[in-house]
Amino acid sequence: MLVSKMMTYVSALTPVRERLIWASFHCVIGTLLLLLTVAGYLWKQDVVRSESELRTYWAELRSGKPFQLNEATLAVYNSTSHTSERFIRLHENWVQWMAGFLYAPLRRTQDTDLLINGQNAECSERSQILKSIAEEFGYQCRFVGLGGHVVLEVAIDGDWQVADPEFGLTYPVSISRLAAESQQAAVIDALRSRNVNEEQIDNYLRILQSEDDNVRLPIGESISPRLKHMEDACNWLAWIIPIACYVSACGYFFSARTGSYQSE
Repeated sequence: MLVSKMMTYVSALTPVRERLIWASFHCVIGTLLLLLTVAGYLWKQDVVRSESELRTYWAELRSGKPFQLNEATLAVYNSTSHTSERFIRLHENWVQWMAGFLYAPLRRTQDTDLLINGQNAECSERSQILKSIAEEFGYQCRFVGLGGHVVLEVAIDGDWQVADPEFGLTYPVSISRLAAESQQAAVIDALRSRNVNEEQIDNYLRILQSEDDNVRLPIGESISPRLKHMEDACNWLAWIIPIACYVSACGYFFSARTGSYQSE
């Protein structure tokens, strides 16, 4: 209603004044959106520099500490909490925040820095954090879907090993070998060491051993490549849209100047 009234008012003005008003309108909108984008960028830089147990551990690895899969998995487990309510926020990316109202999966993020800062994540997001750490130090990784649960396989000395940061557990075997009945006792003992109840253990074994729906993603691939591309596009659009508003404002301004010269 407000926009339609504004358009009616603007259309009643002379063409030159109409163009100047639209130039000002686009300039104001572009400025507001650019401020949101810059604020989000600066906030993220502060996030990356912020201190946390996991970032301290990561910094130690960068300083030469040897990478140990079980230690890295436990660091992710101890530094994050399981929740399905880690949604993107306005100041993190205003484009993705708005797009999330139209397409719900975009309300979540695959950005490791944002996940670490939020300290809340589901199994796939915890695996994403571990994947980012391991890949930085040259280890190949791939997600494995277990019919509702996600773990990570990491290549250590040429052999695939399973890491489950949801429970802070690692297994020195591949997912195929872990699903074998011979490994059942080891899985049960590991889960019990994390105080997992018997019902959860039974469900864990069921989805692990039902290999028909276990899905390995390609090495290095995102948990959802399509959503990752969309999230990357939102990051670019957060800069492109304000610039487009300024370009449009310039177009209206110069057309207004041309019109004023012609009227003279």
